[in-house]
Amino acid sequence: MKRSLLTYLLLSLTFIVSAQVRTAQVDLVVDGTAKALPWLRENNGQLFYTLDGEYASGTELRFESRTEGYGYQCLLGVDSRKSKLTVLYSGPAATIPVVLEGMRGRHYLCLIYSDKSIDADRLRKRYTKAEGNFYSRVEMAMKEKRAAPSEVRYIQNRLGLTSYSEGMVPLYIEVDRR
Repeated sequence: MKRSLLTYLLLSLTFIVSAQVRTAQVDLVVDGTAKALPWLRENNGQLFYTLDGEYASGTELRFESRTEGYGYQCLLGVDSRKSKLTVLYSGPAATIPVVLEGMRGRHYLCLIYSDKSIDADRLRKRYTKAEGNFYSRVEMAMKEKRAAPSEVRYIQNRLGLTSYSEGMVPLYIEVDRR
């Protein structure tokens, strides 16, 4: 049975309309004050948001997320020793407060967005078994549940992203603790 050109066009249009664009934007508040914009940088092919300045122990960072198409988020963190992954939050999209504590040095956070519930315990176990730096270990922990990296666009000078595929999408953040 032959299909007409109109049938193919309608099928293509249906696919385009059904593909959902997901977005996440995060306002960062430090000790009750809106924070200057972070900058997005690349290091060995890995994209990280870096917060300017150094922050003292006890500083509260609050990540206020506005999402479309994402119902869940998870915040992971490690200190400068990168020894133990901590799940700082896992659940419905919400505002997440984090108090900086621990050793001085660079701390790494990963804010993960997903259209499906996130099994934080599974992420922690897979992270512990993986080898490499923080970035590669988180990527291994997400494995097959991660959205295709080529389908994700990160926003310059603002914590945020747009994704054109389903799955977990990470925002990597570096914070210096003095």
